[in-house]
Amino acid sequence: MQPQIFKANLLVSVVIPIIIAVVIVALYFTNESMPAWTLLLLIVPVIFSAAQLKTKLVIEKDLLRYEKLFGGNEVSLNNVSEIVTREVETIVERNQQHDNHHVRPSGLSFSSNQMNPVNQERKVERLVYVLDASGRTHFSFPAGLIGFKNRQNFIDAVNAANPNITVS
Repeated sequence: MQPQIFKANLLVSVVIPIIIAVVIVALYFTNESMPAWTLLLLIVPVIFSAAQLKTKLVIEKDLLRYEKLFGGNEVSLNNVSEIVTREVETIVERNQQHDNHHVRPSGLSFSSNQMNPVNQERKVERLVYVLDASGRTHFSFPAGLIGFKNRQNFIDAVNAANPNITVS
């Protein structure tokens, strides 16, 4: 069986960092008062692009492997009983003085003087959890790695390795 590889959208991983780099270079050459060290900001889109290109999900034989820029996780599909996609909501508190973001999980309760509803934002992420029979999470990964077009291919590859796995 050929390994099935699922990666992020090419637009997000390559085109957007290139646009950011072009904007930084254009701003540098059009603004005469900009110091030369600002070209170091070009490192940001390069790191972003490298991280996006390195991040992938591989299904090979009976292994499910999630690879990132630094590290990754791997589990045998024989030890997996369920793969679930969920939306995780967090409340982001913005500090008006410095505009810093502080993340607090939405399930926790705080007194009214700690949280100001005006300075809060709701952040929703879609994550895929790989669970064993007892419900323990082996690892999770962003749901964006499996796009809508590749969803059925992912389900078929997982079920080919272990037909007892429920994918939802």
